[in-house]
Amino acid sequence: MDAVLLTIVIASAPSILSGFVIYKITKIGKQSEKQEAMRKEECVLILKNIDANGALAEQTARCAKGEKLNGNLDKALLHRDKVKKEMYEHLVDVNAEFQQM
Repeated sequence: MDAVLLTIVIASAPSILSGFVIYKITKIGKQSEKQEAMRKEECVLILKNIDANGALAEQTARCAKGEKLNGNLDKALLHRDKVKKEMYEHLVDVNAEFQQM
């Protein structure tokens, strides 16, 4: 009876081990996909941030040259604030996600 039980345990050990390894690989793959999506979103936000800074710099330069204010500076400031908030929220989400790992 003990030999049969030992044979069953020895025969099932590789299946259990391979199942555990497959589970871990799948879990790592899902984390990698999520990290890649977060990285892509961060790249988009960085580009939007650069664009907002450029628009603000352009309007500031126009004002420094003596052009009259026509509301574009206010729009550039609002756009910059919006993008800055989006970037901050994304970084908070990424930080929270990495704290869970």
